[in-house]
Amino acid sequence: ISGLSKFQHLQQVDVSKGKIQSLAALRDLHGLYVLDASNNELVEVLDFETPDGSNSETSWTGGECYIGSPLLKANLSHNQIFRVRDLSWFKRLVQLDLSNNKIQEIGDSLLNLTKLKTLTLANNNLKTCEGMPPFVQNLDLAANALTDLSPLSSLIDLQSIVVDKNRLVRLEELSECPLL
Repeated sequence: ISGLSKFQHLQQVDVSKGKIQSLAALRDLHGLYVLDASNNELVEVLDFETPDGSNSETSWTGGECYIGSPLLKANLSHNQIFRVRDLSWFKRLVQLDLSNNKIQEIGDSLLNLTKLKTLTLANNNLKTCEGMPPFVQNLDLAANALTDLSPLSSLIDLQSIVVDKNRLVRLEELSECPLL
């Protein structure tokens, strides 16, 4: 995918169904809004960062302030991802699909994604649901190894959730989510 770096104004990129192991070549695509990198061999989540703001022609800025990647939607399903790194550079993400990977925990890597509304983590190896983005509305956690949903009780914007094929015994924790 290194050839894509020549096309710095691309807004949508579909590199699905390949043998891609890294997305680092996409770092020069400063107008990238939609990315489909599903069905590849990725081991890292969005392993590229946009520029640091030092060159106003190649960075996404608001006045003199660097505000991060404009990426809105990312599909990284069906890869080989084990862990989710800090995605603070991608503050504008609204939709993220990490289903069908090998993720075991989220940690605090998604906590700064305050605009993330739809998160799909189905068919992973999650044992805990701690670290979900604070304002997520649609959450798919199906087919994991979850036994407790209590970390989700603070998600006041949660409107839909899928938790089938887990090791859950009760769902009372979800009663704290007023919009569910």
